[in-house]
Amino acid sequence: MKYSYKWLQELSGTQKTAQELADFLTMRTFEVESVEEIGFDTENVIIGEVMELVKHPNADRLRVAQINVGSETLQIVCGAPNIEVGQKVPVAMVGAKLPGNFEIKESEIRDVTSYGMVCSQKELGLGGGHEGIFVLPEAAVSGDFLRDFLNDSDFLLDIKVLPDRAHDALSHVGMAREIVALEEGELDYDYESLVLPESESKAFTVSIQSEGLSKRYIGALIRDIEVKASPIWLQNRLKKLGIRSINNVVDVTNFVMLELGQPLHSFDWDIMAEREDGSKGVDVRFAEAGETAALLDGKTYTLSGEDIVIADGAGVLAVAGVMGGKDSGVTGETKSIFLEGAHFDSVSIRKTRTKLGIRTDASDRFEKDLDPNLAEKAMVRALELLAHIAKGSDVAIVDVYPDPFVSRVVPLPVGAAQKLLGIDISAEDIEKILPRLGCRVKRNEQDVLDVTVPTYRLDIDSAEDLIEEVGKMIGYDVVPVIAPKISLTGVTQDGVRLLQRKLQDSACANGFTEVLNYAFYSRQDAEATGMGDVSYLELANPMNPDQALMRASLLPHMLRNIRENLKHQKSLQLFESGNVYYASEFQAVHESQIFAGSIVLEKNDAESFFVLKGMLERMLHGIGIVSTYDTTESVGQYWHPTRTGDIFGVQGHDAIHIGRIGEIHPFVLEYFQIKKRVAYFELDYASLQKLVGVVKSFVPMNRYPEVLRDISIFVPATVRVKDIIDGINKKSQGLVLGVELFDQYFDEEKNMKSLAFHIHFGAMDRTLEGTEADALLEKITASLEKTLKVARRV
Repeated sequence: MKYSYKWLQELSGTQKTAQELADFLTMRTFEVESVEEIGFDTENVIIGEVMELVKHPNADRLRVAQINVGSETLQIVCGAPNIEVGQKVPVAMVGAKLPGNFEIKESEIRDVTSYGMVCSQKELGLGGGHEGIFVLPEAAVSGDFLRDFLNDSDFLLDIKVLPDRAHDALSHVGMAREIVALEEGELDYDYESLVLPESESKAFTVSIQSEGLSKRYIGALIRDIEVKASPIWLQNRLKKLGIRSINNVVDVTNFVMLELGQPLHSFDWDIMAEREDGSKGVDVRFAEAGETAALLDGKTYTLSGEDIVIADGAGVLAVAGVMGGKDSGVTGETKSIFLEGAHFDSVSIRKTRTKLGIRTDASDRFEKDLDPNLAEKAMVRALELLAHIAKGSDVAIVDVYPDPFVSRVVPLPVGAAQKLLGIDISAEDIEKILPRLGCRVKRNEQDVLDVTVPTYRLDIDSAEDLIEEVGKMIGYDVVPVIAPKISLTGVTQDGVRLLQRKLQDSACANGFTEVLNYAFYSRQDAEATGMGDVSYLELANPMNPDQALMRASLLPHMLRNIRENLKHQKSLQLFESGNVYYASEFQAVHESQIFAGSIVLEKNDAESFFVLKGMLERMLHGIGIVSTYDTTESVGQYWHPTRTGDIFGVQGHDAIHIGRIGEIHPFVLEYFQIKKRVAYFELDYASLQKLVGVVKSFVPMNRYPEVLRDISIFVPATVRVKDIIDGINKKSQGLVLGVELFDQYFDEEKNMKSLAFHIHFGAMDRTLEGTEADALLEKITASLEKTLKVARRV
C-alpha cells in the first residue's frame, strides 16, 4: 500500500525524513519498497482573479478575459465554457513549462494577443478533465504561487504489508501507531473517543439472516445531505494516493478507509425499496442461486448461494465487502444516504471476489479480516466529516452487534523472551515496551505476565507473537550475532537424489533435453491414454479441468511437449524425472519416483524403438547398470501391443525388473495430434536403487582367451529372453562369462520366437579348450530343451 509521508508525519510526529523513515521501518517492521516524491511544483503558475470577460471578436467559442494576477492585469484568450467573472483561477505565465514540456508563450489567437493561459487540472498534471478550467476556492489570493496555495508536495512510501498485519497496518493510523511505538512517541489521533451514541433509532431496521455472515453491522441514515464536489484538501489527499475524487460523500468513505483501514459504503436512501411488510432497511443474507447483481464496474454478475449480499425489499444493493450496486450509488441528486460500516466473514469475501474476478480496496481488507470494533470508529469518523462538508445533521443509527469482540489476555512467561531472543531482557523492560503497542500488562503470582492485547491486533494470540513484538521494539539489529553451538556430523547422502542426478547427467550426455511439467492432468487425457480406470487422487477444487487429477504417469504431459516442440523441430529427445501418484487400497496415497524419456526421429522413425533402446543401454551403463530386455505381452494402456518390452537390470545371475520400453499406441498419438512414431521408456527409481546400491567388488581381467559360441533356437511365444539367459547361467559351471541376444524374430508359421545368442566361455585359471566349450554348450542346449521346450534352429 502507498502511504503519504506528510499524513504519517501529522499522526506520528516523526522528525525523520521520508527516506530515513523508510530505512527505519524496513529494518524494524515493514519493508518499504520505494519512496517517490510527488506534488505540484511547476513555477510561474500564479493565482489570478477574472475581472472582465468579453466575447472574442473573431471566434464564436472563445472569450477574452482580463485577469488580475496581483502585480498586473493580463489579457488572456480562453475557450473554457465554465469561466466566469469573479473566479479565482490558475494562470500559467509566459515562460512557464507545464507537464509534457509544454512552454507557454505570448501568442496571437485570431488577431487578439494572449499573455498566458488559464489552466485546467489536467493541464497542470493534477488529474481531472480538459472540459473546464480549474476553479479555486474564494480564499485563494491573487498573485500567490499556485504551488504555495496547494501545498501538496509530499512523498509516497510504498510499504509491503503482509496479510497477518493487514487488519491494522493497511491504514495511516495503523502505520502511524507502529511508528509511534518504535520511536516511543505519542499518536496524534483520538482513537478511543470515536464512540457511537448509546441510543438507537427505529427509522429503519437491519437484519442479519444467517449466523456468521457479519459479526457487526452499523447503519446510519443521514437526511438533508448536500452531495457536491469535495473540498480541495480532501481531493488532494485522495489524489496523492491514487483515488479519483467522485463527490464529498464517496470521498469521505474512501478517506476513512485510508485513515483507519475500515471500508465503508454509501447508498441512496430514497432509491432503496421497502420490504413486503412496509418496513425499510437492509438485509444481510446469502444470495439466491442464480440471482444477479449489476455493480459499479458496469457489469452484471450471477451469484451463488455462498455469496453475501446487502439487499433491500427489491433485491441486491451490493455484494458485501466487494462492490456496491450500480443503481443504488450516491449521485448529485441524492438527498438522503444510508451509510454502512460492517464486519463480514473473511473466508466468504475471498471466495466471492475470487469467483467473480473482482478485486477492490474493500475486498483486500475484508478478506484478511478486520477488528469488528473498527466499524464503530470508522462510522463515527465518517459522520464527523460529513457533518462538516456535506451538512448531514439529521442522523439515525442502528448497530447490530450480537457477540461483541473483546480484548484477549495472552500469558507471557517472564523468561520466555530472553530464551527466544537470546538477549538479556527483564520483566520490567517488557512491562515498559508492551504498553507502547496498546497492551496492558499485569504480572501474576506465577511470575507470568498477563498481557491484554487491543482488539485491533488480531495477529497477537501467543507468547511468541508478543516476543516478536518485543524484539521489533528493541531492534533486531542490536541482537548480538552468536554462532550456534551444534555438533557437526558428516552429511548423509540421499541415495535416490544421488541416483536421480546421475541419471539426469547421463541422459543429458546422451543428447536428451529435460522437461518439467505440472503434476496434474485432465480426465480426458487419462481416458485417451488408456488409464481411465486407475485409482486417481482427484483434486477437490482444481484450478481448471485440465488439472483435475494427480498424475499416474509422466506420459500425457510429455506427449504434449512433443506435439508443441514438433512445430519447430524435426526430431526430439526428451526426459523428465518426477513423482506419480495413485490411491491404493483403503484410499492410502501411493507415491513413486519415475524417470521417463522419449525420442522422435526425423527419418526412419520405424527404428525409433531400437534407437531408444541403444540410448537407454548407454545411459544405464553410465551409472553402472547392465540392462537386458524381453518382450511383453498384453501390456495395455498406452503401449503398442507388439513393440513393447520389459527392462531388466542384471545383478549377478539375477535380473530385476526396472521399467518398460516401447512405442506409443497410434490411437494415443492420434488423440495428441502427433503424426510420427514416438518411442518411450519409464524407469522406477526404487528398483534402480536396488542395483546401484549394491557394493561392487573388483574382478580382474581374464588373462586367458575366451571361446565364443553362438546358439540359435526356437522358443514358445510365452518364454522370455530372461528365462533363456537364466537357464544358460544355471548350467554354466562357472565357465560362461556373458550372454548377448543379437537376433530375434517371430515365426508366424510355427507360432514361435526365433532367438540367437552369443555365449562367451572362458576360465580364469587356464585356457579353455574348444572341445570343452562345445561339450558345455551341448549340456546347456539339452537343459533348455527339457526345461523350456526350446528347439535348436538349424
